[in-house]
Amino acid sequence: VLVLLRYLASRYSEVTVSSLTNGHSFYTASGNVSAHSFGLAVDIAALNGRPILGNQEPGGLTERALRQIMLLPKRLQPTELISLFALGGPSFALADHADHIHAGY
Repeated sequence: VLVLLRYLASRYSEVTVSSLTNGHSFYTASGNVSAHSFGLAVDIAALNGRPILGNQEPGGLTERALRQIMLLPKRLQPTELISLFALGGPSFALADHADHIHAGY
């Protein structure tokens, strides 16, 4: 998670985290234990001061960030990359992720 945040910080002047180990319930909406509970996930709410909410259009801020994350070597890529986009690989779409990018390991 920290490598991912450093990677994003090298590309964006500001990375806003809305949840790391706090700010998220122990269980996910599907009833599984959340990776946040173990420090294995991060929710990113904004990049360069621009919120993810309202910026999930094709070719926009969120899609570009997802594609940059997917350029990481496989061993550093999240196994879960959730937003409103399904770009293949670890990336999939969930409607309740309109306001953040979830990256889980």
